[in-house]
Amino acid sequence: MLDSAIKEQLRTIFAALEANYTFDITVSPQHESRTELLELLNDVASCSEKLSCRINEGKGLVSPSGPFPMGMNSVPYCLPS
Repeated sequence: MLDSAIKEQLRTIFAALEANYTFDITVSPQHESRTELLELLNDVASCSEKLSCRINEGKGLVSPSGPFPMGMNSVPYCLPS
């Protein structure tokens, strides 16, 4: 999904990360945008060993911790919307 130039920019930005972060989402297997969302999140997470994804099966597209769910060092965190 992300081209190599964007991935390289993200690697540069994420090089300064000190903590581990997890994108934590719940999405239905039937959600119309599931494939694109997972591909995008996995592409972003692949740009740093400090990033990972946790995908949970559920209804629709929701996050347990707010509008843009993440976890920092295994502690739930939500970026402000």
